[in-house]
Amino acid sequence: MGGHMMLYRGSLKSCNYRCSYCPFSKHPMSERELERDKKQWLSFQADFEKCAAALSLRALMVVPYGEALIHSWYLEGLAHISSLSGIDAVGAQTNLSFHVQEFLTCFGKAGGRIDKLRLWATFHPEMTTVSEFAKKCRELKQAGVVFCAGAVGAPENASLLRELRDKLPREIYLWVNKMDGLKRRYTAEEERVFTEIDPYFFRELIPTPADFTKCEGRLFVEGNGAVHTCNISRKMEMSWKEWEKTSFPAPSCGRKQCSCFLAYGGREDFINKILFGDYPLFRIPRHPRAVFLDIEGTLFPANTAPKSVLSDERGAQAAQAQVATGRGQKFEASSQRADWCGTADKTCGIRGHNDECPADIVAGLEALYREKTRLFFATTLPYKEAMKRCRKIRRLFQGGIFAGGAHIVLEDVSEENQGEPFGENSGENFAVNFTESSIKNSTENSTESSTGEGKKRESFSFLDRRWPEWLGPFKQKYSFRILTCREKEGLYKITLFRSSHRPWEEREAGELFAALPEEGREEARYFIEGNCLEIVSAKADKAQGVKTLCNWIGVSPRDAFAAGDSREDEEMVRLCGQGEL
Repeated sequence: MGGHMMLYRGSLKSCNYRCSYCPFSKHPMSERELERDKKQWLSFQADFEKCAAALSLRALMVVPYGEALIHSWYLEGLAHISSLSGIDAVGAQTNLSFHVQEFLTCFGKAGGRIDKLRLWATFHPEMTTVSEFAKKCRELKQAGVVFCAGAVGAPENASLLRELRDKLPREIYLWVNKMDGLKRRYTAEEERVFTEIDPYFFRELIPTPADFTKCEGRLFVEGNGAVHTCNISRKMEMSWKEWEKTSFPAPSCGRKQCSCFLAYGGREDFINKILFGDYPLFRIPRHPRAVFLDIEGTLFPANTAPKSVLSDERGAQAAQAQVATGRGQKFEASSQRADWCGTADKTCGIRGHNDECPADIVAGLEALYREKTRLFFATTLPYKEAMKRCRKIRRLFQGGIFAGGAHIVLEDVSEENQGEPFGENSGENFAVNFTESSIKNSTENSTESSTGEGKKRESFSFLDRRWPEWLGPFKQKYSFRILTCREKEGLYKITLFRSSHRPWEEREAGELFAALPEEGREEARYFIEGNCLEIVSAKADKAQGVKTLCNWIGVSPRDAFAAGDSREDEEMVRLCGQGEL
């Protein structure tokens, strides 16, 4: 996980380019005005260095109204900040008008870490050619600079952007920004063309309602010291200069919509983390080979709580921020979600959860699917219930981890969809080398079957058939109904279901479990989902499910991403090389 990120915009409002659509090309700044911008930046730089560690500031990006990197103070300042041990990355927007090798030499002489440098290279067809811009991009890549390239999605420039896409290496992300001055909607053909160039162009077209609970961990600071959550949010009642720098301020907004990438791209929405990593504002895609996603609270966010569950401290801060503004609702920890029914014969009844997967998440999943990323569910719901819940998006998924890890499914099994098992023999430095036999031994049953949609590979972790008998004497005392998940004669999940107004407490669950026969306790584990106490095999959890599926498809967990919102997801997220809770 990364730390906090800060954006900086000084008083610089001039550029060495003269693009017709840009207002900042019309105002050449005087020497006095440039000196003022320099003083603002140097003062900010000094303050940033002083408070970075205390505030967990680990990334900085300069987003000027103009071109900053032609001015020595910005180049030297970013170089110096990149040399600090606690900094992960520094970056800036740039038109790439400078000589690349000279720029990199100056950056290095100023103490800069090239490996920490992140650039937005913006293409301006009025001022440069496709060939010249692509050549500079290739030079950056050869030098080891991490960067993205992009342009405004002007319809008349579509053919040039397609040409640029063809000239750039595929691993360089070429983004397209919506053209605000178009004064009309894009046609279906224009959207298709720009989506072919930028697979994530959909994010520019789908309105993103403002939600300041998703904006923790970032700040936007102006040269005069004004502080905002992002570039379009209202100014906070504090100044960068006056700030005690002992705590990170709660986010505030005042907007109805996140109308540009600098606004929506820095949010903590998990789709941002999947696509662009811990610092999504740098706009560098990370391309995981497999993605494992919880359903309730993640794919289908709760209306009563943030989409991603924060730590206790961070959650309390978010709740306080909501209360302070009078706009929030009570923050609920994931282990206390009410009205959950994770049973085989009941549909999900989580009060406060959306019935639809949000449009931005669906579009993000479709983009990952087009990029050949393997998508899997990772849920405590049984398979049939999960498929019913996710009927509109299930076509994008290849199976997943169900019933808390007790049932694992790989759909559409074919030679092209299976890889070589990872492990010691494939060069992976991973603790366990999984084989077909080890998978079968760990689950008691592993099968392949043919369906109308193709082959399906499944694995179950079974419980002792006597579990309902063992639980029977406690039904009245603890007031629950026993609901089971079975495969033929095998029992793989038990739900002790209560009414929605009586959620299980950890004390009760522990007391009940302690009273059960020792042979039952040794082979099983339990977890709480609101008013349901779930019992599965001790061998079954989501992390083990990730290991099994990754082995089946020949992908290391280090090349996978996982997201969830509860304690059941923690080990899965830690196992994967990339993840978000």
